[in-house]
Amino acid sequence: MLTHIRLWTPMSIAKTVLHKFVSYLVAPASKLIWKPRCSETTAWEQTQGISAKDMTSKYTGLRGDRSQGYGYITNDGSARVALR
Repeated sequence: MLTHIRLWTPMSIAKTVLHKFVSYLVAPASKLIWKPRCSETTAWEQTQGISAKDMTSKYTGLRGDRSQGYGYITNDGSARVALR
């Protein structure tokens, strides 16, 4: 006896296709992008002497003056300032 009939609507088909497509992208993205980046970040944290405890404790240092914008480091290691 048939107790459950699933009706396929255009929206449910679209959601299923989208879900499968995103799932198809997530595994390679994790393997090719996330895991190498995570490994690099972990190695950098170790060279800087940053422990797991340091990362979970609340920051208590100075916040700095941001009136002139904020700074960031570029891929080549040079510092830049972005003005508001």
